[in-house]
Amino acid sequence: MTAAFFVVICPNLWYNNQYRKQYPRDSFATVAPTGFRVVFVQNKRRCGDAFLVMYKFFAYLNRMKYITRWGLMHSNVTENIMEHSQQVAVIAHALATISNVYFGGELNADRIAVKALFHETSEVLTGDLPTPIKYWNPEIRDAYKQLERYSNERLLTYLPDELAAEYGKLINDADSVEHRFVKYADKLCAYIKCIDEVKMSNSEFSKAEKTILKEIRAYNSPEVNYFLEHFIAAYKLTLDELES
Repeated sequence: MTAAFFVVICPNLWYNNQYRKQYPRDSFATVAPTGFRVVFVQNKRRCGDAFLVMYKFFAYLNRMKYITRWGLMHSNVTENIMEHSQQVAVIAHALATISNVYFGGELNADRIAVKALFHETSEVLTGDLPTPIKYWNPEIRDAYKQLERYSNERLLTYLPDELAAEYGKLINDADSVEHRFVKYADKLCAYIKCIDEVKMSNSEFSKAEKTILKEIRAYNSPEVNYFLEHFIAAYKLTLDELES
């Protein structure tokens, strides 16, 4: 949309270039006195006779709880991408900390955890494509990666430019060491999901459990191997066994 700016004339309303710079994408960039009732008009907020800016980025992320994973599989417990992202963040932070403490790493574990929280943002627009389809052949894989990039770029348009620049660093990183640790954690979470389902006698995940474990070992990552050796077995315990 071509940027255009309109001053809404109403009593006691003022406007200056500070707000023109703050809201470069939006058609209306005006400031109204405090105390006006706020209502929504499309992608703007109406405040008395003035239109204020409304951004949709975080409202879209709030819908992550509606996007379910494992669409081709029967699950005893459904999993959405919001709760999955939290689990990935916890394990990504753990892997980075393991690297720093035991293997001489110098990683920013907190930043890696934050990147993990945002690693599925594109799926609020695309939905979750099952892994067997996503990697069916190189053409589909590459096309899906392009779709993810497009989705993330579109989400960033729902932020002010200054914030979009910052959040773009979180959701568009696909090459750094930090991103690699997020991918490790993502795969470990898929393996933990398989453990949970098999533990509930769901044979649907039996083959996936073996396949994913093989993929995890192929990483040949000392941090991932440490997690497998010292933490994974506990996921197979019942609550009573955990407390004993």
